[in-house]
Amino acid sequence: LISHVTFKNPTSAREHLQLRAFDSVSGVDYASGGVGYTIVSDNALEENASNTFYTVRTCVDAGCNCGLSPSSCGDNTEGTIVSTHDYIFERNFHYWPHGTAATKSGIYEIQGGDVTVRNNVLDLQGGATGAVTLVVALGEPLSKVSGSTQTGNVQVYNNTVYFNDPSSSTFTFGGVNTYAGTGCPNGCFARNNLLVAPNFTGTVSNSSAFPASNNLLLRTPNPFVTTVPARGLTDSADFRLAPNSTPIDAGYNFVAGTDIDGFVYDDALGLCRSDGQWDIGAFEY
Repeated sequence: LISHVTFKNPTSAREHLQLRAFDSVSGVDYASGGVGYTIVSDNALEENASNTFYTVRTCVDAGCNCGLSPSSCGDNTEGTIVSTHDYIFERNFHYWPHGTAATKSGIYEIQGGDVTVRNNVLDLQGGATGAVTLVVALGEPLSKVSGSTQTGNVQVYNNTVYFNDPSSSTFTFGGVNTYAGTGCPNGCFARNNLLVAPNFTGTVSNSSAFPASNNLLLRTPNPFVTTVPARGLTDSADFRLAPNSTPIDAGYNFVAGTDIDGFVYDDALGLCRSDGQWDIGAFEY
């Protein structure tokens, strides 16, 4: 459990959290153990201008990028990879506090199976002037021997994203990076996510690897309880939905017996979500 921690100022091209295993270090094989069963919840992740890389990564090997170049993996040249599975990222608050921000290419980069990203709030003010992807599913490295958990069952539910940057690029809730394999062969889902971006003139997309996707882009009016404060002055409570706001009951209608893991029962405050139609975003009103 990683909870109630404030992460600040990652160095250039380094994420706040890289959750991975040693596949082989100094001749010791750790592959049989696997990694997973981790909850990352209720944290604050503060970005700065120098980091345009991901914020969080899960990896099936010690190098994380061995699919690009096995020689870049140091001691991991024999290419053992491990079982990586069962992560939950929930109720975290991502934000840029002050100074000059820079666009991030993505927030979560995921290798492995059974990963849920839910009820997170992302204030991307100043960090969304170009294309951004909330969750990137990364396949098993092609240049490594098989054996890890295949990337799949990545669930991206009920997240709230806000930025006011005048961007005409693409925002992607669920995407894939196929340099290291097949992306998300076991099915990925992106549902009930809310993007509020008043000055965004681009498009919202999902990779075909996320076939069951429904998300909402709202440019106006402001659906939150108050006007969103300037960058550096916000917290997650500023992104609660107001009574009778447009996104209420705009979510996915769960059908028992048909849909698998189709909704999140509670919101970012631990309140029960409404009956029937499941509300969009991280908060009830």
